Amino acid sequence: MLSLLFVATSLLMMGRAFKQLVDCGLNVPRLQSINNSILFIVILIIIFGTASFFRSYFINNIAEKAVGKIKQDAYYSLIKRNIVDFEELKIGDIISRLTTDIELIAKLIVNFLSFFIRNLIMFIGAVALMFLQSPKLALITLVTIPLLLLPLMKFSKYVRTLSRHALQAQASISSTLEESFVNIRTIQAFNQQENKIADFNKQITLYLVQASARLKIRSLFFAIAISAILFSIITVIWVGSTDIASGNLSPGQMISFIYFAVIAGFSSGGIFELFSEIHTPLAAVERVFALIDKKNECRENEDDFREGKSSIAIEFQDVYFSYPSRLDVSVLNNLSFTIQYGKFIGIVGRSGVGKSTIMQILLKFYCNIKGIVKVKDQDILKINTGRLRNIIAYVSQEAGIFSGSIKTNIAFSNPNASEKQIAEVAVITGITEFASQFKEGLNTEIGERGVRLSGGQKQRIAIARALLYQPTILLLDEAMSALDSESEQKLLNAIKQLMRGKTILSIAHRISSIEQTDEILVIDNGALVSKGSHKELLESCEVYRGICVSRLEYE
Repeated sequence: MLSLLFVATSLLMMGRAFKQLVDCGLNVPRLQSINNSILFIVILIIIFGTASFFRSYFINNIAEKAVGKIKQDAYYSLIKRNIVDFEELKIGDIISRLTTDIELIAKLIVNFLSFFIRNLIMFIGAVALMFLQSPKLALITLVTIPLLLLPLMKFSKYVRTLSRHALQAQASISSTLEESFVNIRTIQAFNQQENKIADFNKQITLYLVQASARLKIRSLFFAIAISAILFSIITVIWVGSTDIASGNLSPGQMISFIYFAVIAGFSSGGIFELFSEIHTPLAAVERVFALIDKKNECRENEDDFREGKSSIAIEFQDVYFSYPSRLDVSVLNNLSFTIQYGKFIGIVGRSGVGKSTIMQILLKFYCNIKGIVKVKDQDILKINTGRLRNIIAYVSQEAGIFSGSIKTNIAFSNPNASEKQIAEVAVITGITEFASQFKEGLNTEIGERGVRLSGGQKQRIAIARALLYQPTILLLDEAMSALDSESEQKLLNAIKQLMRGKTILSIAHRISSIEQTDEILVIDNGALVSKGSHKELLESCEVYRGICVSRLEYE
């Protein structure tokens, strides 16, 4: 604030210096007076330059810190958000809000703390000094303010709506970019480059239409503001020249007044310009804080698992479930089953019958469950989510791989794991075998999303990560679908050996992978239709026989 005051004061004092220069130096030539006035102006310029440096540095520094804090809060909020929220939000839209929108907020902070406050101080100071020079000319100058306020008030709400639409269009562009380059192989494999280009061009056109409408209103207001200010200055020059001719005003007062009028005019114009531009950053504020302020729909509990001697690891009791985005479609229908500790359980069923949903419910990705789901004989909705997930490891068919090395991806689940522990799971999952072909071994960089690895190699890393987590319950959701049958069986045997005495729940990609399980659950239309061993189900369950036949034909 101090630097802002020095900037504004130094500019305003120059007007007094100009008056002194004209009236005491030029009107009646006095070399000493001229030199003193010029020296005073030079000192004011030095003060102005120095204060401007500190103003710019401190205000931009404040803006960067504020933006950094907003990004931290937004990331914190998002990373802890329920999975259901990400069914509604596009990743590209999130990235757009955390980058483009937050940069607009930074611009808002800088404009308010720097330009708005500076212009306001200069405007108030200039108007006060104008009244000291000539009240009549000051009143003429102030007539332009209503001319600026009326269009601003009239169009402000409309401009904010246009700004919000433009930001949404920009977010849509970011989503398209993100999807296109993530799926670049699919696009090129099907020769869909031209269609994607056409879709992208349509989105750009829509954005330009939204931006053009906003810019048209902004430019119209700017033209009105500048015209009103210039008209006011010309009127002041005309009336002031008349006063000089009649002896009511000195030339120095006239020069000084015009200087203050220009300062007041451009300060007010700057203020109104900021108000005309503020709608886009305000729309960005709404979008960003909508991410931060949204509350999780699932009520979090702080309860931990109670110590007990129950032999039941997992239990579903009359469970009904529909995804929040598709409430009209029932995925689980009166599903009930029990899994004992230390058992290896297979789950089979046709596509879309709710197999993966069972695992996602166990992890409390969704909480809109009807019925009771128990882990370690306790209702999961009454257990703290973090403590629940501490005992469960989950491996999906789509292996989640991060940028970095093979080792950092394995250690993701357990950052405090020792080198020995990482090496052990790497050997068990066969990672050491393929990593040895790379110069850097486990330290090999694998690119974004593991682009330098095969599908099977990615799945091995995902399984190693889960084993390093040392879970009580291991969930495998077609986690070895990219491996051949022999490699899958070998890896399964190693997993069973390491997880001895613990519970494994595996959704089968191949029937051969669950033939030796302790029990197989057959799911159809969201309900348990049968359970038993492979041999028992072949004899008693028509659904299972049909699945086996179709899988054998496929294999």
